[in-house]
Amino acid sequence: MKRIKKSYAADTKTFSDYWIYSTGVPRIEASFTYDMARSVVDIKVKQILPYPDAKRFSGSITVRVHENEGTYDYLIPIEKEEDHCEFACKSKARKKQKKKMAEEGHQNADTKTRIEIPLKWIRLDPELEWVRVLKFSQKASMWTNQLEKDRDVVAQLDAIEAMVNFSTKNDMAIAKLASIVGDKYVL
Repeated sequence: MKRIKKSYAADTKTFSDYWIYSTGVPRIEASFTYDMARSVVDIKVKQILPYPDAKRFSGSITVRVHENEGTYDYLIPIEKEEDHCEFACKSKARKKQKKKMAEEGHQNADTKTRIEIPLKWIRLDPELEWVRVLKFSQKASMWTNQLEKDRDVVAQLDAIEAMVNFSTKNDMAIAKLASIVGDKYVL
């Protein structure tokens, strides 16, 4: 630590107090909801503390949102045990065509239209700026999009690990995972 402080003229006290002498690696669980009426994404971030008096992680985590019309980065301040952050979606929700729903195997596709949220997938801390244990929840279709379209190997690994959890409940997730793993252009 002395060498780092001397070489980079940086204050290492905050770093060493948290990462070396205190709680250590933060455990974070996160999820999101999409409010269709307001076109807003609400991210909920919860810290899992190893013991009751543990020092909480504080700082900002980058959230990368892949929407239909682009990719956007946001910073979420993390200060409490549970934090919420809202941000507006720049893409508009679309109605999913009845024909496309029938092709995907939805029942009653001819009588219903479904509104499709404008999010492809979401990643927390995509640049791996923090040493952390992260559990993020999103739909199986979003994990599939992340696996197929994100070129980052860590993103693909995260998607595979999440899809394994869905595979016990969803045969379509198993089939999609098997087809993607066999495709030489995806991985």
